[in-house]
Amino acid sequence: MNKKPFIKKTEKLFMFLICFGIALMGAGSIVKGVGINSRFFDFAAGIGCAAVGWGSVCLILYKKKPEIAQRQEIEQNDERNTRIREKSGYNTFVVMLLYLLVAEVVFLALDVWIGCLVVICSMTIHVGSFLIFLCINSKKM
Repeated sequence: MNKKPFIKKTEKLFMFLICFGIALMGAGSIVKGVGINSRFFDFAAGIGCAAVGWGSVCLILYKKKPEIAQRQEIEQNDERNTRIREKSGYNTFVVMLLYLLVAEVVFLALDVWIGCLVVICSMTIHVGSFLIFLCINSKKM
């Protein structure tokens, strides 16, 4: 059976997710077995379990019902959905910028200068990344 590139790529993604989850679970178990008590590795093992579960369910679903993958590919490449995603991304950018502005005002009112510097750096990275992606995408069009 000849599979479409989209389905192959999606299956590879889910296989990677399963392998990554197994690696996280293994790392958490080994560290716990050695006797090191760390919340980070407990968290990593939990994320690994979730990744294995999600990847397995999605992989089984794609294998048993390939029409779901085909429908998803059509929806992803649809011009209307692409335009909706672009508009949603821009709106998310604006909301995040407003959130950072509110956080900056709150930190200034509380006289927390470290927080102010973190928010200013975040805003700079946020706007800078927007401008970089804007230049990259305008060259592609």
